[in-house]
Amino acid sequence: MSDADAPGNNGNVDHGTPSTRADDLFVPTFHDYLALLRARRWFIIVFTAAAALSALTLTFVVSERYEAEAALFYRPQEVTRLTGKEAQAFGSPVPQAPFKVISQTMQEVVSSDAILRPTVLALSLHDEPKVYEGAWYVVLYRRTKDWAFDVVGDAWSLAKYGRIIEPDALEKTVEQLRSNVRLRSRDSYVFELRVRHKRPDRAAEIANEIAGRMVEWLNRQDAAPSELRSARVSGLIVGKEQEIALIRRTLQEMLERERVASASLEAERATTRLHELALARLRTDAEIVETQSQIEAIRARQGQARDFERIRTGGVVEVIQPEDARRLVSERLFSEVRLSGLLARRDTLSQQIDELELRVALLPTIQREVDRLQLQLEVGALDLVQLRNDLQEAQLRQSSAGGELRLLSEAQVPLQPVSPIKVYHTGLALTLALLLSIGLTIAFTLLNIRILFPSRGPRARGSGVEAAAGIKR
Repeated sequence: MSDADAPGNNGNVDHGTPSTRADDLFVPTFHDYLALLRARRWFIIVFTAAAALSALTLTFVVSERYEAEAALFYRPQEVTRLTGKEAQAFGSPVPQAPFKVISQTMQEVVSSDAILRPTVLALSLHDEPKVYEGAWYVVLYRRTKDWAFDVVGDAWSLAKYGRIIEPDALEKTVEQLRSNVRLRSRDSYVFELRVRHKRPDRAAEIANEIAGRMVEWLNRQDAAPSELRSARVSGLIVGKEQEIALIRRTLQEMLERERVASASLEAERATTRLHELALARLRTDAEIVETQSQIEAIRARQGQARDFERIRTGGVVEVIQPEDARRLVSERLFSEVRLSGLLARRDTLSQQIDELELRVALLPTIQREVDRLQLQLEVGALDLVQLRNDLQEAQLRQSSAGGELRLLSEAQVPLQPVSPIKVYHTGLALTLALLLSIGLTIAFTLLNIRILFPSRGPRARGSGVEAAAGIKR
C-alpha cells in the first residue's frame, strides 16, 4: 500500500501543505497500537531477548555472594542485691518492649570498629590474596573490574587530594565488612546476625567470630564495672580496717596513759574517793586540834608544877616528883609524835585530794574523747559492714555465669548463594527491556524516526502510528 493510496489523500501526494480536514485529526486507538507492536515485534523480541541474555550472562560472570546467619539471644540480666532485685539492661532499667533502644545499640555495636577490626585481624581478612578462578571470560571480567575500580579510585583520589593516596588494606576491609554485616530483630529477644561473603566458609567464620566477640564484649562491659568496683571497694575496706585499728590503738593508749578502764566509772570512783579523803582530812584536822590541846594541857601542867614549887621554896626551883615528870614528859612526847603523824597525814590527804580534784576535773575531757573515739569506732564498723556488702554484690555480679547476650546458634556454612539470583535478575531485565522496547517503538513511531526502521516510501499524510505500521483505514 503506497502513500498515494492511503485514505484521505484522494490520489494526491501531500507536499507539506497544512490541511484542516477531519482525517488529520485522527486519534489512534488501542488496536492501532497493538498493530504497531505487531509490526515491530521483531525489534521488541530482539531488544528484550538481548537484555535478558545479557543479564543472564552477567549472573554467571558476577561473583556469587553467600550469606551466613548466627542467632543471638538477648536476656535482660537480673542483678541480685542484698536489699532487693532489679532487672537491668546495659546498666539501666529494662525498657519496655519492643526494645528499640537495645536493638539500635546492638546494631551500632556490631558495626563498630571495636568488633569489626579485631575480627578482620583475627581472620586475616585484609591479607587474603585475590584469586581469579573460573572460565577465561570470568577471569577476564573480574580482572577488568578490579582494574577499573583501581583506576576510578586513583582518579578520585587525584581529583580530591591532588595526589594518589593508597588506601589502607585494613581500613578498606573493615569498611567492606561493615557494609556486609546486618543485625535484625523482629521485636523479639532473638537477633539474627547476617554476614555476606564471596566464600561460604568465610561467611560462616566471620559470622561466628563477630557473634562471639559481641557476646564477649558485652560480658566484658558488664564485668568490667564489677571488677573495677570490686577493686575499689576492696581498697576502701583495707583503708577502713586500718582506720578502725588506728582508732582502737589510740583509745587503748589513752586509757592506759590515763590509767582508766572506763571514764564514767573512774569518775564515779574518783568522786567517791575524793569524798572519803575529804572526810578523812576533816577527821585528821579534828584529831590534830585535839592532840594540840593535849600537848598544851601537858605543858600547862608542867608549868603549873614548876610555878608551885618555886613559890613554895621561896624562889628556889626544885624538880617535881620524878614519876610525875616522867609521865608528863612521856605523854607530851607521845602527843607530839602523834601530832607530827597527824600533820603528815593531813598533808598527805591534802595532796591526794588535790590530785583527785585535778583528775576529776580532767575526767570529763577524757570521757568526751573516749566517747568520740567510740563513736568513730561504731561508725567505722557500720561503714565496714556496708562496704563488705557492696564487695559481695560486686563479686556476685562479677562471678555471674550468664550475660545479657548469648549465642543461640552458630552460623553454618551456606550451601546456596543469595546473589545473584538468575531467575530474579533475568526476569527483571526481561520485564524492563520489554517495557523499554515498547516505549521506544511508540516514541520512535510518533516522532517519525526512521533510523531504526526501513522506509516504505514517501511519508503519508495522516496518523504517524497508522503510517508507520502500514495500516489501511
